[in-house]
Amino acid sequence: MITYCFGRRYCHSAGYGKAVDYWSLGVLLYEMLANRSPFVDRDTGKLFSNIVNGEYSCPLGFSGDVINLFRNILKVDVTRWYGNLANGIRNIKKHG
Repeated sequence: MITYCFGRRYCHSAGYGKAVDYWSLGVLLYEMLANRSPFVDRDTGKLFSNIVNGEYSCPLGFSGDVINLFRNILKVDVTRWYGNLANGIRNIKKHG
């Protein structure tokens, strides 16, 4: 199995900023809680597609607050990511 952990912006070679750091934090938190990457596929093309399209599922044991946090950090639209909104990191810190 091959997994990659980097932001969607990197996949598109469009550069990155703090928003991708927060997105990566979301991936790391997911991996710590689920013991696996949110974006997993044996096929590299499908793996990159999952990353770019934000296709992942949360394990049944995740609480509603945790699922909501991931929905807000791992969004496809970078302008709506927690950490990239007007309140910056405060949205992540105050979540839940």
